[in-house]
Parts: sequence; structure tokens; C-alpha cells
Amino acid sequence: MEFPNLAFKLAFIKPFRRPHETKPTILAWILFSIGAGNLVYQNFGMLIAMIFTKNDSIDIVLIISETGSILGLAMVALCKMTILFAYRKDILSILEELENYFPGVLKVHRCCRRIQYRVKYFAEFSRKMMKITTIFFMFAFLVYNLIPVGQSLIEWLVFGLHFQYRYQSNTWYPWNGNTVIRYTLSYVCQVYSSLAGVAFIMAGEFMLCFFLTQMRMHFDFLARALESLDAVEVEADPGCMNFLIQYHTTLIRLTTEINHIFNISFCVNFATSSVAICLMGCSMVMGISLISAVRYSIGLLSFLVFTLFICYNGSIFTQTSAKLHSAAFYHNWYDASPKYRKTILIIIMRAAKPSELQAYKFSKVSMETFMDILKFSYKLFTFFRAME
Repeated sequence: MEFPNLAFKLAFIKPFRRPHETKPTILAWILFSIGAGNLVYQNFGMLIAMIFTKNDSIDIVLIISETGSILGLAMVALCKMTILFAYRKDILSILEELENYFPGVLKVHRCCRRIQYRVKYFAEFSRKMMKITTIFFMFAFLVYNLIPVGQSLIEWLVFGLHFQYRYQSNTWYPWNGNTVIRYTLSYVCQVYSSLAGVAFIMAGEFMLCFFLTQMRMHFDFLARALESLDAVEVEADPGCMNFLIQYHTTLIRLTTEINHIFNISFCVNFATSSVAICLMGCSMVMGISLISAVRYSIGLLSFLVFTLFICYNGSIFTQTSAKLHSAAFYHNWYDASPKYRKTILIIIMRAAKPSELQAYKFSKVSMETFMDILKFSYKLFTFFRAME
């Protein structure tokens, strides 16, 4: 939970607080409310600014591309925030159950005690993936917020031009105007909204990664336990098969609960990414300067990174759960009695369809889905280029 907790600290909130833990301070709630409020307003402010922009000076396709691309990130972040709070009780329940099933706490049947959990392997793999993602999002956050003011300062100090009040995105505020106080207020509001957006995107991604890493560890243990079974020994101890079947049933149920929590988020992520990747690409090639191209390239990479993060985790989770089918089949069940064969058949039939994450049954969360998103985005990109 190191990196999920880091994301929650950036959002100034602890949504998964146990009863014995201290409540967030009043200052933390105020800072969270400011960030969340700016994130919610960002969606409306950008739409208002797009409606009132004079279309005779700027191409309408460029306006749609710029607004839609940044709006997509705000919508994804808002969806993550809503999901984490709407399902906070369910998430806490799964966390407590996974804690009870963690190696050293779960009472493993004696037929499986010679099999060791690969805790360190899965922990290091997950930690490395979340660390790289954290570094990228922090870099993207800094670049996104520093480019506008940095460009204005360079023009003012180096080239002697008038200081232009540039913002991170074209968002309407009631106090907009060409004064230092109004500019600073608008700029800080957008910094807070982007910080909240990055924090909740990271929190949602990392909680999903945390759950899937735990589930992969259990599926891996169960697959290796089934593969090492001696049917003759197990048949003499009926409690072993009961433990394995109950263990598998629990993993299937936990997968269903995790999917129930995140499937709305998957739908929003995939639908938004398909359009936003296209719009970010259009903004890059249609921008009026190299600086704007760099700024939108950061947004494009952000969509690619968090979509790849979800799809890759879903794909390796499915691959790990798929090992159960062959592991249950390739042991000496043929040396056992017909009753044992019928029992092992239950696991084989259940494992015939690997556990996987679904975006409301529209598509599964996998690398194939990631490639489909890229293909669809490219088709939209060629369509917008034809409109230009």
C-alpha cells in the first residue's frame, strides 16, 4: 500500500480509514475540498470557455481538440474519485479479507504446506511498476503546470516582450482578467485541480494494481499446489480437496467483487481514452507552437500510460489465473478413485474460463483491448485531420 497511500496523501484524504485510525485533520479536509472542487469545476469551466470562444480567429477543430483532450483527463480523474468514495466500504472489506488470506495468516492445509507463496516476487514486480508510473505522473504534473508560466517568463525576461497571462488550459473563471491577482488565482486553481486529478488517477490505478497483485499471488500458489498434488495421498485426506475448492471459490468471488468496483471506471477509461488520444494527437499537429505540442504530448503520454497500466495488469492477471486449468489437469488424478476424479473435475471446469476483468461485458481488460483503443483512436485522428 506504499504507493496507493502516497496518492491519497497527495489528495489530502484517507478514504480507507479503519475505526481505530485517526480521522483526517480539518486542514486536510479543506485542502481536499479545494482540490476536488476545482477538479469538478474544471469540467464546466472548460466547456463554458469553449462555447464563448470566438471561432473566427481560431479553427473550431483545434478548439474541440484542445478542450476535449484536457477535459478527458479531468473526467477520468473525477470518475476515479467518485468510484473510490462510492465503493469505499466494499474496498475496505476486500482489504480486510485479503489481509486475512495473506501468507502467514491463512491456515493452509497440510497437503499444500510444502508450497511457498512467492510474496517477494509479486511485491517487487508491483512496486517497480507503481514506482515508474508515479515518477511519470509527477513529471507530467510539473511540466503541465510550469510550461505556461515558464514560456511567459522567458518572453518577458529574455526577449523583452510583454508578460502574457497564459494558463494550463482554456478554463473560464468568473474573475478572469489581465491583472496579477486574477491571473495568480486562476493559475493556482488549475494547479490544485491538476494535482487532485493526478492524485486520484494514481490512487485508482494503484488500488487496482494492489488488488490484482494479491490475487495473482493467490492464483499462482493455488496453481502450483494443484500441480504438485499426489492423488493417492490426497484421496486419503478429503480435507485437502475441500480446502482447494473453497480457496478457488473465494478467489473467484473476490475477482467478481473487484470487477464490480472498477468496471464503471474501466468503461470510462476506455471510452475517454479512445477519443482523448485522438484529440491530443490533433492538438499536437495542429498547435500554433512547439511549446503547445510539447504540452499536449504530455497529455497524450498520460492517457497512453494509465490505459496501458490498466490493460497490462488485467492481462497478466488473466494469464496467471489461466494456469489453474492445466495445473489441475496435469497431475495423477487417473490413479485415484472415480469420486476423486469427479471432485477434481469441479476445479477443472471452473478453471476452464480464466478469471478476468470486464468493462461491463463490453470488452475484457487486456492488452488486446489496449491495441483496439489505439486502432480506434488512429481512425478518429484521420477523420479529424480530414475535417481540418
